[in-house]
Amino acid sequence: MPSPKSILVVDDDLNLRQTLVMILRNAGYEVFFAENAQKCLLLLQTREYHLMVLDHKMPDMNGMTLLSVIRRTYPDLPVVFLTGNGSPELEKEAWEKGVKGYLIKPADPEKILALVGSVCPVNS
Repeated sequence: MPSPKSILVVDDDLNLRQTLVMILRNAGYEVFFAENAQKCLLLLQTREYHLMVLDHKMPDMNGMTLLSVIRRTYPDLPVVFLTGNGSPELEKEAWEKGVKGYLIKPADPEKILALVGSVCPVNS
């Protein structure tokens, strides 16, 4: 049996982070999490991830800046961008930086799973 796909969830909101981890683990993914950019960058050095779910607003570095940093070292890592303050400009910038999906909070679990599953199927 193949090992589960691994996802890194990066969000400073504890409740949302716990919810995302629960939803994704229940769907069969191996899920890791970081509450800030610094921890995210440390975790990226420890293993390979199949997908990252990345929040935009975080206290130490916003998600768009972190995405730019990640792209330099991990250019092929698929990223789903998550924001509570969506705008056409932010969405355009996210797509230009190569995200594979863009969600506006609050996103319902079915929508999250559909998008994550389309980018990173559990059984492939």
